[in-house]
Amino acid sequence: MRKFFNEKITSRDIEKFLKNKIKTQISAGSGLLLIKTTANSASWQYRYLFNGKKFVYSLGSLANIDLQTARVKHKQLWLQVANGVNVAAEKQQLKTTEEQNLVEIHTISTLANFYISNSKKFNEDRKNSKAEKSLIKRAFLEPDVRLFNETSISNSYGKKITISKFLKLPANDINEIEIKNFVENIKNRTTKPRVAKLLFAIYEKAKLYKTTTKISNNPAEIIKSGEIEFEVSKPRDRIVSDAELKELFNLLNNSKNQILATATKLLFMLGVRKNELLQATWNEFDFENSFWTLPAERSKNGKAIKIPLSQPVITLLKTLQQSRSKFVFRSFNKNNNSSINASTLNVYLNNLIKNNAIIKGKITPHDTRRFVRTTLNKILDGNIVEKQFICERVLNHSLMLQGVNTKILNTYLIDDFFAERKSALNKLADYISKITAE
Repeated sequence: MRKFFNEKITSRDIEKFLKNKIKTQISAGSGLLLIKTTANSASWQYRYLFNGKKFVYSLGSLANIDLQTARVKHKQLWLQVANGVNVAAEKQQLKTTEEQNLVEIHTISTLANFYISNSKKFNEDRKNSKAEKSLIKRAFLEPDVRLFNETSISNSYGKKITISKFLKLPANDINEIEIKNFVENIKNRTTKPRVAKLLFAIYEKAKLYKTTTKISNNPAEIIKSGEIEFEVSKPRDRIVSDAELKELFNLLNNSKNQILATATKLLFMLGVRKNELLQATWNEFDFENSFWTLPAERSKNGKAIKIPLSQPVITLLKTLQQSRSKFVFRSFNKNNNSSINASTLNVYLNNLIKNNAIIKGKITPHDTRRFVRTTLNKILDGNIVEKQFICERVLNHSLMLQGVNTKILNTYLIDDFFAERKSALNKLADYISKITAE
């Protein structure tokens, strides 16, 4: 057996070593080395041979383990190796076992699940809107969802990993670097407050398991401090002009994808939300009586509503009836019997107008509801209050009137103004037809 020895290095030797710009390591004898990590810090390593192979055992940083402690620990390890114990392999095995035991309860996803389910403060906090709660729940409870329209992020080694894998990683494998890379990857695809809320939820959950996580600071601070700059989109305040609408419908008529072209036209003629239209099924439509029943479970306000169908709308819908799917707008993926995703329509419209000098960058799918609301207010007869009632019902909004207790109004006013809405949507269809020569 080789004899154990420690070289007689001192704390003064270590100070000189750290100041030395050339030296990267210093030996303390029998395989114990102090390795420089930065200009002012270093870590202890025990290097040894076992069955002809080289192994490295990390003892810790110089900041946490002084020279005397490192020597004591080193001698213990040296004796174990001398007695046939591969200490580095045992340490790795122990770490792997611990991680396997932790992975069931210490992933970011499951921690947040527990947090959301058990934290009354989070669910009752008025600062967290329903939309924000929904965002966080979707991200954590359904980690495979394409929450930010991005399927991969880079970890600290530049390796691409999916959002799903990021959320399923053991909490003690995630640190600020991973989170920074995550934010960098999505920062131009969403808004600052949404990401901040998401990161705050991660941090709140990680705090409960502080001993196993590398997230030492609230990751939302990197946004608040401006360390990561966002391109925050501003609310749009313009309406699509008649000339722009005519130009758009010309492009839609000549589009190769008449399914999405029809969907875009219908949004302008009905004033419904994208998902409400794209997720529609054929059994919701009654062409004989000219109405579409939007069920409560797909309505944003949770209330079912009968939507009148003008003749131009019925004509457009019937062009799609050759589809064998239950969905009016079936996904283009042959192996996926679901509806078209809203983001698909966004991309389609953007690509359709991006080379048009008149409407490039001027129209988005959500502009359709602003167009419907403003146009109806212009073309309908009656006073301001009457028109407001009809317009808000067309958009399926809760009624809001100045000087009126709207909570009571919406509770007791059951009339959905079907006849008035039918007249309004017929006038809207005629107005659009005249402009676009449909």
